[in-house]
Formats: sequence, structure tokens, C-alpha cells
Amino acid sequence: GHHRTAPWNATGAAVDCTAPIVRIGTMPVGDGHAVPSDIPDMSDAAIALARDLIRVDTSNPPGNETAAALVLRDWLAAHGIDSELCGPDPDRHNLVATVPGSGDGPSLALCGHLDVVPAPNPTGSNPERPNAWSYPPFSAHVDSDGMLWGRGAVDMKSQVASRAAALAAAVAGGVKFAGTVRLIAQADEEVNDGNHGMSWLVRERADLRTDFAIEEGGGRRV
Repeated sequence: GHHRTAPWNATGAAVDCTAPIVRIGTMPVGDGHAVPSDIPDMSDAAIALARDLIRVDTSNPPGNETAAALVLRDWLAAHGIDSELCGPDPDRHNLVATVPGSGDGPSLALCGHLDVVPAPNPTGSNPERPNAWSYPPFSAHVDSDGMLWGRGAVDMKSQVASRAAALAAAVAGGVKFAGTVRLIAQADEEVNDGNHGMSWLVRERADLRTDFAIEEGGGRRV
């Protein structure tokens, strides 16, 4: 998307930074367990991570998702979560972080992709499209209304950041998961040639399989 229409509109390019991205209080989890109310608020950290990810140009093609995966890996490590980079192409790695559970419940994957669709005329130098972007698509600009602008702000680096922050908040708050939780940030969702991203993970890394997964979008059964 090129112009602001409304937050989270699929054709827009901005998300609202003034709304809490990660809000975790005391809530039931699983079999009557409760999330401690002292879990840290990770909203600012999630926004900062989203901006760092947006600043990495992962236009697909060609992708180059490893550069964004390294940003995410270092962020997770700073919050006490180990991760691995995997895939057949060193420039197009997937990231997988695993927080083991007790084994008493089902496993869950929090998924999101690191690539974005290409950004036409990102510098505004093409005279045929001088107003293609309200702000440079990889600047991760936050305007005076608290809106975060950039390619991937909606689809879907902000969601990757919020899922990473939610996992980090739970770990920092001492939540004990009944089932293993994985964060999977995959390459090559936009093109999906079958050789790099989720298709490769499903085919080559059966050890990462989980009972349930949360992916992009909603309302569809798979």
C-alpha cells in the first residue's frame, strides 16, 4: 500500500502506535492457570522492534530475509530467548525460537513472515510516480498522530514484532507453558517458491511441528 487509509487496512501502510501492541494482564490460561499481573509491558519494545524490522529492505524478490532474521535473533537474545536460523539459502534464512513447555499441554507456533512485496519507486525519483509514498517505505516513520509508516507495517512486520514481544513478556514474567511455544519468522511468504520459507520448513524440519499455529490473517480454516 502507498497511502494512509485506515490502520490495518490491507491497502494502507500505517499502523497505530498509540494503541497497546502487547497488553497482558491477569487472564486464564489453559486449565485454569493465570498469567501473573506483573508481566512487563512490552508495547514500546514491540514498536521499536517493528521499526527496526521495517528498516530492513526484504522486498521479495529477491527477499534477503536473513538480514531481518538477524535483527530479530539479536532482539530475542537480549530478552533471554535463544533462536536458530535455518534454510537452504544463507541469504534467505528462517528464524525459529523455542520456549519449552512442561509437556502437559499442546504445542503452539506463533508465525509470521519477514519478506514484503516490492515497494515501487521507494525514493520518489521516478517522475511517473512522484507521490507514490507519503514517507519513504523503509524509513519506519512515526508521524505526529502516532502512526507507523512503512512497507511491512501492516504485512506483516508489526505482527512479527508483537508476537516476539508477547513471547518475551511471558518469559520475563516467569510464565510456565504447559506446551512448547515456538516463534517462527519465515522467509518467502509473498512468492512462496517452495524452496525457502514455510514450505521448506514443513518439508525438511518435521521436528518443529506443533499442534496449533497462529498465522497471518484470520477467518480461514486450514
